[in-house]
Amino acid sequence: EDGELRSLCLQFMDVGSPDILADIKTIYRGNRSEQLQFAIEDLFLDVSDATYGGLNPPGGPIAGIAAFVGGNVSLNGTSINQAIAGMSNLDKQLPNLGLPSSCGLPGTPNVLCGNINAIELLTSQSPASIFQTMVQTFAPNLANANPKNTIQTFSAPTPGATLDVTGPGEIVKITLSGWAGFFQEPFYVLSERVDPVHLVISVVTLNGHPLAGWRYWRVYSLGPNDVVIETGAYDSPAPGFLNHLGYYVAIGTIKQAWREYMQYIQIKLGSPALGTNLATSLGGLALPDLSPINNPLVGYWDYSGAFSSYILNNVCLSTTCN
Repeated sequence: EDGELRSLCLQFMDVGSPDILADIKTIYRGNRSEQLQFAIEDLFLDVSDATYGGLNPPGGPIAGIAAFVGGNVSLNGTSINQAIAGMSNLDKQLPNLGLPSSCGLPGTPNVLCGNINAIELLTSQSPASIFQTMVQTFAPNLANANPKNTIQTFSAPTPGATLDVTGPGEIVKITLSGWAGFFQEPFYVLSERVDPVHLVISVVTLNGHPLAGWRYWRVYSLGPNDVVIETGAYDSPAPGFLNHLGYYVAIGTIKQAWREYMQYIQIKLGSPALGTNLATSLGGLALPDLSPINNPLVGYWDYSGAFSSYILNNVCLSTTCN
């Protein structure tokens, strides 16, 4: 009857079987362990939004998952229950730009760091077409993407709705996969800059996100049949010790997630060859500290701070966003 042990057993269940899903649903409705109920909600959410909604969790779809650990597994004090039940409560979660930034070791005050992933493709596909079909729709991160991103899944906040970001103020839901998804409930970002002329989208993190900051996606040409797809973030851990610790643990995971995003686009464009310009510079800035584990395709962590202004300008056309 131990809730923790029973929660761990869920990973061995065949959720493809309707009979097993029905049995788990019965256990969910008759059990008082919040830990087990959360684990079941998380499992059903991984299957599909409709399967999760079939649980009829307290407070309606999505809302019930917040009952675990004071309303938020990320322990940053914000209840996803409140956030989804009333979208107006999804406030922006911002870093402190007034203090010096640092990509320092755990425990460093005001950890605030930039990171960039980019790929240069020698393709006849136009930047505008790539922006519309890949970036605005988040096609590389959708649940039905093939190959599917192994780290994260993006979706519209309303089950069944199509994800296509065309203006500011649109919410995107992010669900992590595997063990990361077991410990971190889905979280949300809000579109801020949507620029169909310069082919840029930027988002800000909302309360409940494990990070506090911004991310942008950009497509641009370096010349005929030479296109760069780029994403960068400038963020810090969200409030809470576990978010602070997880910021360092997840560096490799973040790099992998956006590397897979870039590789998906390359595959869908017919696997064009890579260009060579990103070997030395990005956005007109020299890339310092390059190594096999710190470069734009693998994931460039901006330890020197050389790209802080560049990233923020892509986010909001300023270095003092929000």
